[in-house]
Amino acid sequence: MRYCAQCSGRLILLREKIEMIEGSRTPVTTQEYRCLDKKCQDRIDRETALRIKNTDERQKRVNLRKYQRISIKIA
Repeated sequence: MRYCAQCSGRLILLREKIEMIEGSRTPVTTQEYRCLDKKCQDRIDRETALRIKNTDERQKRVNLRKYQRISIKIA
């Protein structure tokens, strides 16, 4: 049985994915869990969505800076 690191509530296994990664000798197993405490899981979902949004925005800024450097070198 697994427990949530945030609230110590129980976790349920949603899915387990086993895949071979190129260049790896052994398969990689990924397990996705959800907390049974609804308030805790809602908070985790909000934090995850915010982290994904921030990562996407950061990647867009990095790509924009790369494009600006390339266009300056060409000009």
